[in-house]
Amino acid sequence: MAEIQKVDNGAYNHLIEISTRYWCRHKFGTWSKCDTLVNNMCEVFNSVIVDAREKTIVSMLEDIRVYIMRRWVDNRDRIIDYPREVLPCIRIEVEKQADASGKWVSTYAGRDKYEVTSIHGGKEKKMCFNVDNFVANCYKKATYSECYQHVVYPVNGPNLWEKTQFDDVFPPIYRKPIGRPKLKRNKAADKNPTRGGVSREGQNQKCSYCFSRGHNKRTCPKKRKVAATSSANKVAGSTRRASRIISSTISSTVSSTISSQASKQSQAASKKTTTSRPKRKFSVNDVSFQ
Repeated sequence: MAEIQKVDNGAYNHLIEISTRYWCRHKFGTWSKCDTLVNNMCEVFNSVIVDAREKTIVSMLEDIRVYIMRRWVDNRDRIIDYPREVLPCIRIEVEKQADASGKWVSTYAGRDKYEVTSIHGGKEKKMCFNVDNFVANCYKKATYSECYQHVVYPVNGPNLWEKTQFDDVFPPIYRKPIGRPKLKRNKAADKNPTRGGVSREGQNQKCSYCFSRGHNKRTCPKKRKVAATSSANKVAGSTRRASRIISSTISSTVSSTISSQASKQSQAASKKTTTSRPKRKFSVNDVSFQ
């Protein structure tokens, strides 16, 4: 703080007026109050105002103000009749953890100290504490009500706004850029671009294929050898299958040719043997005729 005061006395006075638990790192808690950290709230809000973002600045802000005003009222009225101290979603997680705790046994040692052992070992001694007392305050009904206690007041419409002597502000002229439109979003400055290979930080990581260090599964040399061998075996197998198919085709063609020639020869022989002889002419001198 002394160094900050030497640089800027105004910044020093501003920070002194704020409690250090809000901005000083050594006052932050070292244990997490949540099992996940996502931007779902931001995504939900963006999906709600997707139509409002297409409007002009004033109209967009008015739609957002009305949405927040309605949401504040609904959340404020909904929490009034809730009978429990811990909020519903957190209550479900607490009950899951309570069911899982049946597999363990805690032995009281004194001064709020316990020895936790497996369910199969040691004597069982339980202290009847309320589980809700161990839930962070940010997940309780009182904190939720305090968040929505403020009122978003309504405002007059544009017809009752005060007229100024300045000209109206119009949006800039939209010009369609040349070329194909960009589909990928712009990444933040603190996000490093994706790099190929293994970085220095990843040199101590184990490969999930061969469990050796210094490379990953995609660049694993053993996996490449196995892949090359399998591909070679596939090529050899396909070659053998092709040769078998060709040989079978040739043999079937030759056999069909031989059989056709044999059938032709047999047909010709049968024609020779079955050639009809000319009928004998009877004369008047024939005995049988007489």
